[in-house]
Amino acid sequence: MLRTLHTTPYQYFTKHLHRYNEWVQNNPDKAKAEGLEELPIIPLHGLRHSCATLLNYLEVNIIEISKTLGHSTCSTTMNIYAHSFEEQQEEVATKVNEFLRLNA
Repeated sequence: MLRTLHTTPYQYFTKHLHRYNEWVQNNPDKAKAEGLEELPIIPLHGLRHSCATLLNYLEVNIIEISKTLGHSTCSTTMNIYAHSFEEQQEEVATKVNEFLRLNA
């Protein structure tokens, strides 16, 4: 009897996260040397949020972030991700203040 495995993308995703985390746990010295640490098990849709936050952190402009996410307008992107973008703006302000303090 042929058995069919029905797996969802999320099951596939979490399986690989678990395998990666297991490797990190079993190889702490190698992982540390490579700057690797365990990853949280997040919903698959969480990758979308991680992508938006990472692009913002890398200072990609909002228009390109919006296009990447498939939003029809930048305001949609801003409404959804405003909280993480605000955190990045605070970090930028801190860096500018520090620069001015040291170089003024």
